[in-house]
Amino acid sequence: MYVAGFLRLFFAVLSIVIMLYQVSATWAVVGNLVVFAASNGYLQSLFCCYAPAKVDQQEQETLGNLMVIMITLGVSIGGLI
Repeated sequence: MYVAGFLRLFFAVLSIVIMLYQVSATWAVVGNLVVFAASNGYLQSLFCCYAPAKVDQQEQETLGNLMVIMITLGVSIGGLI
């Protein structure tokens, strides 16, 4: 699961390359965006499902609240940009 998270860096680098070289192929831009968004949603769901099992029982509620705050903050900042 962590390897998949690090592999997503490939999409970030690919996005930068697409912007720098001004790739005019719409399919490359849209394809990269779709795969990046789908992998983000899938991995975020996995992390939110499995993370509470990795901490002590008394810290699970705090972790759940922290994850919700970070997801909300990320979506809000992304919406502003």
